[in-house]
Amino acid sequence: MVKRERYIECKLRLNPKEVKELKKRVDQSGKSRQQFLLELALNGEVNNYDYSELMQLRQEVNAIGRNVNQIVRYIHETGTVEPEAFEMLRQEIKEMNKVIMTEFKEGNLLKENANYESTPNQKD
Repeated sequence: MVKRERYIECKLRLNPKEVKELKKRVDQSGKSRQQFLLELALNGEVNNYDYSELMQLRQEVNAIGRNVNQIVRYIHETGTVEPEAFEMLRQEIKEMNKVIMTEFKEGNLLKENANYESTPNQKD
């Protein structure tokens, strides 16, 4: 039997309006309710990172990678390297590098994603 790391419960009483607001904030954070409340209780704020641009970049790089794989597969199947296929492969790799370097050269994505929203500890 595995012993849980967190085995002590901490209960919280809320009214319906507070439950609705808490659910809204938890949903916005993208975290579980436990992660959200624990981070808020221990740090006084919850940090929300926006990775949407990184995910979009990943999708673009994956699409280019699929094209490169298809070209390489064709070269292996035919046993020949046609100049056009080789040039297409070079262009796809060049485009992949361009996409990545455009986003990371000046650290734009890293800087943007280093800036995060936080939910400060509200005082009544």
